[in-house]
Amino acid sequence: MKKIAFIVFSVCLVMAGAALTNTKSVSAATPTGWIDDANADHVWGWAYDADAPSSPVSVSIYVDGVFIGIATANASKPDLVTNAATADPYHGFDYFFSTFPNRTLPAGNHSVEVYAGNLPTGASPTTVSLQGSPKAVSASSYGGTTAVCGNGVVEGDEQCDYSSAPPIGTSNSVILSPNSCQTLTDGLSNGAPVCTSSCTIDTSGCFAPVMEINLKIGWNFVSFVGEPVDSNVDAIFSSIAGKFSRVTSFVAGGAVAYNPLTPTVNTLKAIHAGQAFQILMTQDAILLVSARMRSTLGTFPTLTTNAWNEVGPTGGWDPISVSSVLGNMAATSIIYTFAPGTTDLSLEANKLYYPTNFTSFEAYKGYWVKPIPAPTTSGGTTTPICGNGIAESGEQCDGTQLANSPTCAIAKGTGYTGTVSCTANCTIDTTKCVTPVTNIAPKGWLEEANTTHVKGWAVDLDAPTTPLKIGIYVDGKLHSMATADNPRPDLATNGAVPVAEAGALPTTNHGFDFTFTALTAGAHVVTVQAQNLPSGLSATLDGSPKTIGITDATTTCPTGYTKDSAGNCTAPTVAVVPTCGNGVLNAGEECDYKKYPAIPYGTTCATKMANTAAIGTLTCGTDCKINTAQCTIPVLLNVDCISAAVEKRETALIAAFDVYTPAMKEIINTRKNALKAAWAVTDRIQRKAAIKAAWTSFNATKSTTIAALKKAKTAAWATYAAERKTCGTYSYYDDTTSSYVDMYW
Repeated sequence: MKKIAFIVFSVCLVMAGAALTNTKSVSAATPTGWIDDANADHVWGWAYDADAPSSPVSVSIYVDGVFIGIATANASKPDLVTNAATADPYHGFDYFFSTFPNRTLPAGNHSVEVYAGNLPTGASPTTVSLQGSPKAVSASSYGGTTAVCGNGVVEGDEQCDYSSAPPIGTSNSVILSPNSCQTLTDGLSNGAPVCTSSCTIDTSGCFAPVMEINLKIGWNFVSFVGEPVDSNVDAIFSSIAGKFSRVTSFVAGGAVAYNPLTPTVNTLKAIHAGQAFQILMTQDAILLVSARMRSTLGTFPTLTTNAWNEVGPTGGWDPISVSSVLGNMAATSIIYTFAPGTTDLSLEANKLYYPTNFTSFEAYKGYWVKPIPAPTTSGGTTTPICGNGIAESGEQCDGTQLANSPTCAIAKGTGYTGTVSCTANCTIDTTKCVTPVTNIAPKGWLEEANTTHVKGWAVDLDAPTTPLKIGIYVDGKLHSMATADNPRPDLATNGAVPVAEAGALPTTNHGFDFTFTALTAGAHVVTVQAQNLPSGLSATLDGSPKTIGITDATTTCPTGYTKDSAGNCTAPTVAVVPTCGNGVLNAGEECDYKKYPAIPYGTTCATKMANTAAIGTLTCGTDCKINTAQCTIPVLLNVDCISAAVEKRETALIAAFDVYTPAMKEIINTRKNALKAAWAVTDRIQRKAAIKAAWTSFNATKSTTIAALKKAKTAAWATYAAERKTCGTYSYYDDTTSSYVDMYW
């Protein structure tokens, strides 16, 4: 009777406290609750948070100031509704001290404290002490019980007990709370614990659930609700190997990426629960990832205010309302995601925004979230909020709103080109504005010349949209005029035209390919000059001059030239002392580090290393020699390596079945004998009990044996996945089969 009165009193006190603080908004509420009582075996009470009235609160248990464990306040406690403390009764908790010897507190006086977690996750303060805490407990009268294993009662230092022959399943054994794989392991929530013949709990039958995520061709925005058992990206994406081409994400250090074709240079190494990422699929597939489900309650990662967070929900599978995560910031924050199979992430039309397109965060989806506090007003003046995407009074800009400085010409002055942007501090950034320049000399290259045509490109950055007139000179005399207006899209991608000077190249139609129509027999020297805009002397293109010859046996070459059997004349070799670093590619130099581009056009890692598989970046040294230190040749396949990995995996699987098969035969044989003996019992009640016991024992031992087999399978595949990482790129794509094929048979 005293205990009931105590509970009612605690509820009334909390109701009174709620009434006194009723002027607070719900979004600013802190958890309430009470320790009803505690003894040497357990502590019980209730906890509730008005910010999330339908969500159970997690409570942390401390004994003598030391953290002991966590309980979920989701048990039925009808007196909460009776006394109008909560709208529903599911906010009670009852935590047993199962981690202590004898499952009770040691003899002596103790202090028990309980703290409730504040919702939403990340709210301040993070935890609140329940009323009635700390609770004084005397354990002088507990402990010391003589345990009898097998009597169906948990006593002394027993973790569990059973009432029929071991090993025991949960159906006919006594396992005190916590009594599930979820609470007894680190997130291995599938399966069931069993009680052994020594009255200890065996969790070997617990295993990680498999997350299944449907992915569509195109970009998919994804996150994990559970922590992957193996967070390495190679292991995570092993089930869809060969079906995707790129993964991108954003971590504290900035943007990271993963390309399965170049595993040695990837910056995205691991993915964890709550970390969102974009994956580009080349075909529809189902991503399978084993994960530790450390909580069944949906939670959300901690968010940084006024900054972009790439995140997703964790813990449970139920949607989490945006308002429960962001509170009063939901209305002012920017949140968006993408539909599976999006073709272009940069298009605004492909973005799905809150609250127009969704109101809750869904499991397995990724989100861009920028929490922005609502502006505050004092004395009629509104304080601007930098980062809310609105250029308010006192700000030069905010996000994409550039206020009165939308161009470089306005922000810096007439003649400036380029782009302006907004900094994180809401000030205009003009670092990409280009200083006005006049009469830059034309740039270009005579790439090829022979007896039929000349080919190359030319552009004047004073007028980058205007095709240049070029003069083609043969033997020092003007032969023809042409226009450099052929498409050359490679100019914008190979660094031929420096963006730093051009601001941006508006067009790439700057190529020429001129055909000779009247060239006399003999050797000729060809030079190409480009028009200088808006005025000034023409400039000779790099690569000029080039010597060509007509195939004619009667050709007479100029003095000093040599003639081959086809009649082509070759200019004499003139010894030139290289001047490395003068910005000119002189004879004897592979490159010039002060020339732009420093590396001759068309020279790549593949051409320099004479290997088409070579990738990377060439650099020019201060000795004007090309450096290939940043080039790599990916290993495509080491057959001996992958063969050894397959041999090891298959041998391990065979060994696992060698253990499993006789074990299952023995289990079935034991069932047979137990059932035959049960059916021989004459008393019907005893016969039914014996039959049930036989089946229960069989199910328990079968589950344990199957779990052991699955554990061995998982280990074999995990070892294989780790070892084949060193076997080359094709080891992933020539066999995309995953461990899933062996897990469910």
